[in-house]
Amino acid sequence: MRPALLLPSLSFLRVASCGLGLLAAAPAFADDDACRALADSRTLSAALIGTLQGDAQSFDRTRASVDAVNRDVRLDDSPANSAAGMRRLVAGITARANLLQQHRAMVQQVHEHLGAISRNSSSLLDASEGLASLLLQAGASPAHLAAGMQLDMLSVRLGRSADNFVGLNGFNAEAVFLLGKDLNTFDVLLSGFADGNAELRLRAQRDPAIVKQLGKLRGILAGMRQDAQYFIDHLRDLVAVREAQAALQHDADQLGHTLAMSCAGSDAGAAEPLRLPEPKTSASAVKR
Repeated sequence: MRPALLLPSLSFLRVASCGLGLLAAAPAFADDDACRALADSRTLSAALIGTLQGDAQSFDRTRASVDAVNRDVRLDDSPANSAAGMRRLVAGITARANLLQQHRAMVQQVHEHLGAISRNSSSLLDASEGLASLLLQAGASPAHLAAGMQLDMLSVRLGRSADNFVGLNGFNAEAVFLLGKDLNTFDVLLSGFADGNAELRLRAQRDPAIVKQLGKLRGILAGMRQDAQYFIDHLRDLVAVREAQAALQHDADQLGHTLAMSCAGSDAGAAEPLRLPEPKTSASAVKR
């Protein structure tokens, strides 16, 4: 009989169930509390992914996970010198989560406006193609036909910029710049068709069907510009949200790594939480 070989130690089971961290947690937790806090910190990390996408469930799960971490990490009765670092970490997590929740409605509004731009880009493309067809029928010059084709290209790119505004690494500064630039270029071309533009070699169009189509394009573009203006006006807040989300993700990972050893039953406790490299933020990516 070899029971010692068949039955792993309690410490090994804890490692298997909770994971092994890079450093031990502060000796302020019982093993069960540390394991619960570890699980909740990982739930928090997963929930944060969808917040920049404006996902309501991600915001709800983030708030619930932070509340759970605060319940799990009970530091009031711990020695001040051993719990100070963990107290600062949890306080930072709570403060950043509160900031994220304060901007929840704004982030969701931004995504509603981005969705509207993405949807309207299809209508804009249809109207642009209709204009190109009318210009061809009217025997328009090559400069007018080329400008019509450019409207088609801009319609597609406007929708793509809206779709790419938010990525895994935060807000895409290039998409913001390109969206504003393409809206302005589209407007210049429409003005050239309506009023003429010597630099672009465009003459004012008088054909009733073409004039009507230009009015349709202007109406769609005006709605898209209004949608774009909302998140352009809130860029500073969006940068703050992204920084809070990145810092919160960093702190949640730091907390998880710090608690892993304690959950695993290690007695090599550390008085301070593990310090991971600070996250890069998008503050420099978007000009304020």
